[in-house]
Amino acid sequence: MISVQFDPKRKASATVLAFDPEKDVAVLWVNPSAFPEMITAPLAKSETGKESVIEGERVFTIGSPRTQRKILTTGTASKVESRAIISDININHGNSGGPLFNSVGEVVGITTFRDTGPGVAGIVKIEEALPLLEQARKKMSDGIVPSARYLLVEPTDPYPLMP
Repeated sequence: MISVQFDPKRKASATVLAFDPEKDVAVLWVNPSAFPEMITAPLAKSETGKESVIEGERVFTIGSPRTQRKILTTGTASKVESRAIISDININHGNSGGPLFNSVGEVVGITTFRDTGPGVAGIVKIEEALPLLEQARKKMSDGIVPSARYLLVEPTDPYPLMP
């Protein structure tokens, strides 16, 4: 079973709509009524001949490495390639798969891999994920919306010990 957990107390079922193992990207579908305060991040619109992020631009990501929640990490887009963005942003275990934002708050990539050198991260450009998003949209039109019913989550409070 696939699920999405938005906070320590709420988790709901999800459906995998599309995936690309080569890019290490998957599109999940969750019922938005399970999380009514959810906000969708805007995707950068790449214009012909103009990149959605430029070399030297400040970028940031939000993730949950290890046991931390909603950690903001900043860095610089060191190099913009045809299919990837190279950055010095710190991507830790459990932090990959999140959005990479440009300086105006648009999603320009998906944090997916860490290069072999320290302090160097690779990010899939959002343009590379657009075909997957289109494939997912087509499946949504014919699919069954996942349940909005909450699933059990692991307790975050330690079990009390007997005095």
